[in-house]
Amino acid sequence: MRARAIATTLAVLQLALISSCSEESVTNTSPEYSRDTPAALAKALAYSIEYRDISVYDECLHDEYLFTFVSFDAEFVGLPEDEPWWGKTEDVNAMSVVFNNPVVVGIECAIEVNSGPWPTEHGFIYRLEPDMLFTATRSLDYEGMVLSVQDYWFDVEIVADPYETGKWVFKGIDEASKGPWSARSDPGPGPMAYSSTFGIVKALFGQ
Repeated sequence: MRARAIATTLAVLQLALISSCSEESVTNTSPEYSRDTPAALAKALAYSIEYRDISVYDECLHDEYLFTFVSFDAEFVGLPEDEPWWGKTEDVNAMSVVFNNPVVVGIECAIEVNSGPWPTEHGFIYRLEPDMLFTATRSLDYEGMVLSVQDYWFDVEIVADPYETGKWVFKGIDEASKGPWSARSDPGPGPMAYSSTFGIVKALFGQ
C-alpha cells in the first residue's frame, strides 16, 4: 500500500515536472508577429531585428523598398549625395551580416508608431520611434560597446503587400531629416555608449 502511494506520488510529480517544462518552453519562445496593420508591421520589424530573423526582416520590405541615410552616414557608406539610399537587396544583405556578425553580442529592439497616418497615393506615411541597442565586443578588453538608436525617428511609407491580401510592407524608411550623427561616450568603467543612427549600425557591422 505504501509502495503504491509512493509510486502515485512520483507519477504526479513527474507529470507536474513535464507540464512545467512544457510551459517554460512555450514562454521562452519568441513572440508571435503579424503584418495585419501598420502598427503590427512596426512590431514585426522590431521582432526581426531583436531575434535576428532575416527572413522576417525581408518579409517586411516591399520589392521597391529604399532605406535613406542621413547625409553623414551616406558619405560614410560611400553613397552619392543626390542618391543617399540603397534598395532592398543591399539592406537585407547588410542586416544579414549584422545578425550573424560575432562582434554583435546583443540586440534589443522596440519600434512604436509615434504619429500618422498621412495618406499617400499608394499607402500611408507614419513616423516611427525606434528604441534599439546594439551591444558589440571590443577587441582590446572585455568591455562592451553599445550603439543606441533611441534618439532618432524614422519617417516611413507603408503600403499594402502586393503578394498577400491584408498584409502591409515598408516601401521606404527615411532617416534623412535628422541631421548628422553624433557620438558620445558615457564615463566610468562600464560599456562605452554611443548615440547612433540605424544607418551607422548597418555601416559598422553590415559591411
